[in-house]
Amino acid sequence: MKFLRVLEDLKNWLGELYKNGDETIRKCIVQASLEHLFEQKPIRKFFSAWRNDAVLRVAYEEACLWPDGGGRTPLGKAGGK
Repeated sequence: MKFLRVLEDLKNWLGELYKNGDETIRKCIVQASLEHLFEQKPIRKFFSAWRNDAVLRVAYEEACLWPDGGGRTPLGKAGGK
């Protein structure tokens, strides 16, 4: 149970950092953390409530591009989000 609390704290911390961060911070959270966490379907599901938040939905959807694209994301390319 303590481990679950730690995971909840991590999810909330990342969410607050994302919401309060500028575009550079947001991109770092998505590309350096969420994309790789979301390679594991149970973790992606754990973060799925983010789809119900107007700001965090963007992070969730962008992070899903990495595993859904086979490890490739358009975020770092010109014209990408």
